[in-house]
Amino acid sequence: MVRISVIIPSYNRATVVHQAIESVLAQSCRPNEVIVVDDGSSDGTLEVLNKYRNEIVIVRQTNQGASAARNAGLAIATGDWISFLDSDDIWYPNRIAILLRDIHATEAGVHVANSILEGPDSEIELFRLRGIKGPAEQAIMVDSGFEWASGLQLGSVGIRRDWLTRVGGFDSSMSIYEDVHLLYRLSVLGPWQFTAEIVARVRRIAGDKGALSRKAIANRDYSARMYAKIFEDLRAVSELNPSQRIAACRHLSGALLKLAYTKACAGNSTEAKQALFRSAREHPSFKGWIKIVPPLLLGRIGYEAILGVRRGFYRD
Repeated sequence: MVRISVIIPSYNRATVVHQAIESVLAQSCRPNEVIVVDDGSSDGTLEVLNKYRNEIVIVRQTNQGASAARNAGLAIATGDWISFLDSDDIWYPNRIAILLRDIHATEAGVHVANSILEGPDSEIELFRLRGIKGPAEQAIMVDSGFEWASGLQLGSVGIRRDWLTRVGGFDSSMSIYEDVHLLYRLSVLGPWQFTAEIVARVRRIAGDKGALSRKAIANRDYSARMYAKIFEDLRAVSELNPSQRIAACRHLSGALLKLAYTKACAGNSTEAKQALFRSAREHPSFKGWIKIVPPLLLGRIGYEAILGVRRGFYRD
């Protein structure tokens, strides 16, 4: 019998964490354990958690960030598969049932379901946003999740615990993009499963200052450096095949180009040029050198011409 552990990290979410917990406890197939990690909250989160102390495992730690909180839950989890749920998000009642249905007798180590990205005034399906297509009520297997590792939501992802152990869990030095960093490392270990069925609502609560998307906007330099770190670390993964290694270098080159642009916008011309030339060197072809010519000649206008204007789905 497959055991499922659910880990919910929470920091100063006393007003909503109960909704996440209750959505897990209301599952048609209950998980074997629910671990909630209070990451040093000061707003009464612990008092809310204590109301569920007979149904959940509570871990209390000093504030160390979401990565460390998830790792703390992972350290005591006993499940064969791990599902993470952020404390401001909620699951549909079929989340665990769909996971159990699909992972039965499978070699896949990661299971990805669809979710709704919800903002104060708009919402969209994750798979539609990412261009992922698949049949409803049926999981499809792919050899690797490499192509899709960026832009997924942990709340609709299930991961084998032994795979998480192999990659060392989350990088606790990262306070943003830590989920993408993890998923890329998992993507090269073996097959993934995808199902188009919706299992979660990933919510952006109006006025939530702790949302990572807000932090990314507030500290663009750190955000750009962490995005580059994803691919710096990925290049060192031994399981990468030749095509994945080339792709990792290409992604790193692009991330460094964006970092250079961030530096240039902040007036750090020396650091911008350093990142720009490194971007060219990291690219797997001569195209990397061609791409840095407009920024060198035209400055910010050149950067914007090369990077283009991309409009994503923002829930703020």
